Amino acid sequence: MSRRLLAVVLVVSLLVASVPAVAEVEGSPRIQVTLPQYIVGVGDETTLRIAVTNDADLDRASTTNPALNAQVTTARGVTVEVRPGDAPVSIETGRQSLGGLPDGAVGTAAVDITVDEDARPGTYRLPVVVRYSYAESVSDEGSVDEEQRTKRARVTLRIEDRPRFAVGGATTDLQPGSTGLVTVEMENVGRETARDARVSLTSTAAGLTVDGAPTGSRYVGTWASGETRQVSYVVTASESVRPQPYSFEVTTTFTDADGRLMSTGTDAVGVTPLARVPFALADVRSDLAVGERGTLDVTVVNEGDRTVYDAVVHVESSSPSLTFPEPSYPVGTLAAGERMPVGFRVDVPRTAESGPRSVSLTVTHETEDGNARTSEPLRLTRPVGPEVDRLAVEPVNATFDVDSGNRLAVRLTNVGDEPLSELDARLLADAPFTSDAPTSYVASLAPGESATVYFELTVSEDAVANTHAVVVNVTGETIDDDPFTSGPHAVAVSVVEPETGNSDVEVLGLGIVVVLVVLGAGWWWLRR
Repeated sequence: MSRRLLAVVLVVSLLVASVPAVAEVEGSPRIQVTLPQYIVGVGDETTLRIAVTNDADLDRASTTNPALNAQVTTARGVTVEVRPGDAPVSIETGRQSLGGLPDGAVGTAAVDITVDEDARPGTYRLPVVVRYSYAESVSDEGSVDEEQRTKRARVTLRIEDRPRFAVGGATTDLQPGSTGLVTVEMENVGRETARDARVSLTSTAAGLTVDGAPTGSRYVGTWASGETRQVSYVVTASESVRPQPYSFEVTTTFTDADGRLMSTGTDAVGVTPLARVPFALADVRSDLAVGERGTLDVTVVNEGDRTVYDAVVHVESSSPSLTFPEPSYPVGTLAAGERMPVGFRVDVPRTAESGPRSVSLTVTHETEDGNARTSEPLRLTRPVGPEVDRLAVEPVNATFDVDSGNRLAVRLTNVGDEPLSELDARLLADAPFTSDAPTSYVASLAPGESATVYFELTVSEDAVANTHAVVVNVTGETIDDDPFTSGPHAVAVSVVEPETGNSDVEVLGLGIVVVLVVLGAGWWWLRR
């Protein structure tokens, strides 16, 4: 390389090195703060939603690397702080972070405020301070020029002297598993009269519904300043509800003096369902046996601290082998601490097996206000004894010849401990037997008493001499007019061959004698 060429290269290199770097991208976020027209009332507790918008400026853009443009138009680390200024409010929310806001994005800061109880109605401006950082420029070499900015703005808040409502509390007669009333007491503590007022009650618990839905509404109408109202709702509680506080939300809508439809914020009110009136069972007695109609007797005790009205005791069993002809027993009024004996008839089929059975009793009743209530189930376990026959059945004369008929005498004995009546005995005869008179009747049998009943029984000529069985069933009634069935009872019948012996020879000899006598008399008559 010549010295002249080398000198030119050196001069050009120095000139290029002395030229400052030119920024490839330049711009900045442009932050705006707004609050949609918001009107609050004296003493309100509410939430302001401050909108923060980035409408950025892009002074120099990159056409080769558009991603660099977002670096200079994005506000990063955005924080918002609202101050009360001279407004009669308390700011309950401190500085909030909105993170990054790209160009065209809108962030929202939710700020809780409380308006003073003695606030003077009017229009106020709340100071808002927004702080953020951004890249002012990005050079073609990748270097970034960071900047910090603070945006100060004011938003308008209007405070009006309008109707305002305070929830005093709630009362209820609601119990788990029932429907009752929830009454909310409220006062218009504002300085203006509300018109067309409506109060909505919303349940926040799945087991509690208002008018069959999550929310119920009541129309109150004109509501003057300082006036207290009691608003009642029909609330239904599921079985899972317990006597503990549950939260309900109360919202009031109304028309103000300017004809505008207004709505208050949501107030919370606690509602505690009453515990069920506790009942207990005492003096439990039962006499249950397979194939019998027995009884279940108990004494129901009101262990609560209040009187119940129109009480009815209901009984049921999860076992299909226990049925109750009359499963409800009216009790009526039952004062606190009062006891009332109740009884139920219980049928146990003959197909059942002996053993323990579960029985459940519940008490339905009404409150003093006429609202229906149901107690907790009262559970019992009662034994069912094996089948015990009330009658002993035994034959009196039960020997029959083949191809003969006669009376079958059967003795019935009451082996139980109570009188029996209307006894209807029925003979079931299968081959080789038949019966033209298979029924017999006994009016009554005292304990230990016996009676003999008779049936016609015929033995066929094809019968085999042996011991056979016929079946006797007996139906009747107990001293309580409860029907019962006894049997089937197997009665042994002996079938024998008829006795022949010398009787045929004797008949033959007698016949010969008669013939000889007749012949001799004839001979004598002819010789005369």
